[in-house]
Amino acid sequence: MILTIQPLLLLLGVLLSLSPKVGVTQTGLVAETPLPSVPLSSIGQPRQGEAVLIKPAQDSSAPLSPEPASGFPVNAIDFDQQGVNTGGYYNIPPDPSGAVSATHLVNVTNTSIEWYRRTDLVRENTQLLGYSDIATQLTGFFSALNPANLTFDPKVIYDQFEDRFVVVTLERVNAGVNPSTGNNSRILLAVSDDADPNGTWHFQALASKFNVSGIDYWADYPGLAVDEDAIYITANLFAFPPSTTDAGQRLWIIPKGSGSGGLYAGGSATETLLDVTGTYATGKQPAHVFGAGGLPASPDTTDNPGTVLVGYDGLSDGSDEFVSIILVDDPLGEYGGPYLFQNVSSVGDIDNTAASMPDAPQFGGSILVETNDRGVFNAVWRDASLWTTAQVFRAPAPIRATATAHWWQFDTSANINPVSQAYSIVQQGNVGAEDYAVGTYTFMPSIAVNSAGDLAIGFSLSASSTYAGAAYAIRLSEDTLGTIQDTVVYSPGLDYYQRDFGGSQNRWGDYSATVVDPADDLGFLFFNEHAMEQGTPLPGSTELGRWRTSWAQIEHPFVPDLTPILTATPNLMTGATNYAITVRVRELNDIDTEGSITVFIPKDSRWTLDGSYDPTATLVGGVAVDNADWAYADNDTQHVFSTSVAIGAGTSSTFGIDATWDAGQTQGKYSITSQISAGSGSEDRIDNNVDAEVLDYFIN
Repeated sequence: MILTIQPLLLLLGVLLSLSPKVGVTQTGLVAETPLPSVPLSSIGQPRQGEAVLIKPAQDSSAPLSPEPASGFPVNAIDFDQQGVNTGGYYNIPPDPSGAVSATHLVNVTNTSIEWYRRTDLVRENTQLLGYSDIATQLTGFFSALNPANLTFDPKVIYDQFEDRFVVVTLERVNAGVNPSTGNNSRILLAVSDDADPNGTWHFQALASKFNVSGIDYWADYPGLAVDEDAIYITANLFAFPPSTTDAGQRLWIIPKGSGSGGLYAGGSATETLLDVTGTYATGKQPAHVFGAGGLPASPDTTDNPGTVLVGYDGLSDGSDEFVSIILVDDPLGEYGGPYLFQNVSSVGDIDNTAASMPDAPQFGGSILVETNDRGVFNAVWRDASLWTTAQVFRAPAPIRATATAHWWQFDTSANINPVSQAYSIVQQGNVGAEDYAVGTYTFMPSIAVNSAGDLAIGFSLSASSTYAGAAYAIRLSEDTLGTIQDTVVYSPGLDYYQRDFGGSQNRWGDYSATVVDPADDLGFLFFNEHAMEQGTPLPGSTELGRWRTSWAQIEHPFVPDLTPILTATPNLMTGATNYAITVRVRELNDIDTEGSITVFIPKDSRWTLDGSYDPTATLVGGVAVDNADWAYADNDTQHVFSTSVAIGAGTSSTFGIDATWDAGQTQGKYSITSQISAGSGSEDRIDNNVDAEVLDYFIN
């Protein structure tokens, strides 16, 4: 939600403290089984809190994750631009969310939406989602739905089934009393008609004000996902002031209706609303479903399961932690549904749930960066696996006590109905980023999985020795279970960050975006915030911190990269000289090579091989070689060395030859060169395929 500050007037008390949960009876929710023998409790509450706005009076041994693609990172909307869009209102946190089609990048932040062409990364649009005053009322993205204010907590995803963007944002009107007819809450929904956001959009508003036991509640912190048939939106319910209770979670199911006059066809949809609080009232995020046909049917489900809702919030029995999972079966009611099936999956002792989530230190001062809570950030279902991410408090020695991004993979192949068989954990792990800085805190993670089963996680990070920045890490499907590759900080923090508008919370997040590239279903893109250079204080404050968002992309990070290292010993020649040439071919991307590898060394009349190539040699010029793995041939202009033996991830293979240098009665310098043939070992990078050694030669 948004804490609005009119010129020189601070409205306090809108950022509500989290309160004990109110149990709400869940009708139609199938009892979970089996249950842990010790009652579970959730030490965290569903995250709450809109953006704060102000309008002034005017592990290091791991493989290396791929570096960003050429042209990235791309800076997007920032603290100042957001203020321009809103007509002078400034907000924290930005709530960065992004999605991508084959042609465009679309990103949303609190109050604004932008999109960029992928061909040249030029921004084509930036505008308000809602409106701030009469001047912007008719120009906002959601103007067709007559938004009452700037809106908050936006999210955007790409529906790969239908090649469309889907955007949601929330609206709240607070009357200051509870209950009141003046209180209102709506979810604003938009769907593009194709993969180009410059075309037509279809809009629909969903009522999200509820009265439970005489108390008005509003929707906060949405989850957003699709399967082949429907859009799924979840939200936490919090009481309008002055009440401080919550009423669990709700799920809206919106049929796409592409061929039946529904929302995707430019008409309207009749949504289904479900109370999904369940036994464990954690915040819930719907899983974005990938794959033709979506989730598979099983003997104890209908023929059309929809998605899975995932929650964590530190759910614990005092010893181990658990992830809450709810299957949404028959979402469109073709078989009398929707039906909900809930269970919990044990994930072991992974979190110090006796302590609250610690905020992150930053370089340059004592003000901490807020990390929020233990809620699930997003989830993906793909190829019989459910993937999700949250953050935990790593406290046991020898690991430093930090807020840490954590991820899980669950096996859903035994039975998609979690009641019949709880999803078993395949693997899980932390993204600690200790390879970046000692004592790094990692938070606001998001997760994506590609068609090869490779995982990408984008996240924020900060430490006492660094500013708050944006990073990612990946794991390939063949990597050791539970491991993650090294951290890549694609947009490092640039300055000390403090921007709390006079409050006590130095807000960050509340989330980030990691998405698979639909152009090939292999690459990944990331959208997140980082601390930019400090600006000037707004009137009435002394804070200088500013946030900026940015995109990063990694293209095909699943092929090896080879580079040669040529050494000539000696490299100083006097008259006719015997010397050795070795070429070490090194793999840089920590991926095994596939197929043949060829290396060329140009011929020159001034040097010749001593005899023939020796495939039995294990030492040439004092260097260990793998000559048995390499074959030699030549042509009129080149010595040609080739191998079909795979070079392992992050390793190398070396060949060597003995030669004689004889330049006659001349002297000078000569560069002996080795070049790896393009495409060798399945690599696709060629700018690092050449290495040379300079020989100095003299007359005897």
